[in-house]
Amino acid sequence: MSERLEKLIKAAQGWAEAGVPVFPVKEDKAPLTEHGFHDAVTKSNEVRALFEFYGDAAWGIGGAMGNGIFAVDVDLYKSNDVKTWFNARIEDGSLPETRTHKTKSGGLHLIYEGEAPDCKPVNGVEVKSDGGYIV
Repeated sequence: MSERLEKLIKAAQGWAEAGVPVFPVKEDKAPLTEHGFHDAVTKSNEVRALFEFYGDAAWGIGGAMGNGIFAVDVDLYKSNDVKTWFNARIEDGSLPETRTHKTKSGGLHLIYEGEAPDCKPVNGVEVKSDGGYIV
């Protein structure tokens, strides 16, 4: 097994231990699994088996949203409006501290427990919940 795959598995297990169901994705962020995010798992041994099955084709980690977990996907690189919105939400406390992942493209995924709000705050910010996933 490659060192890269082992690091990916350890990271995926960390997400899973934090309650985020995971599955392997390709470099284009598409799921490798037959049923996409519906194949996501949270048990450490299942995470390892799933990622080992796809081997080096697994480029990244998909995190299935829903069932009390949602993400605010903040694409900071898209516009100054996004940065302004994000900074204002930090200032006013409406985005409480939470588990945060940096994205490959320079954005952020803020992961929360609870019911997802039904909104699209500003172009470049999305709420991912039931039926969605983050990479």
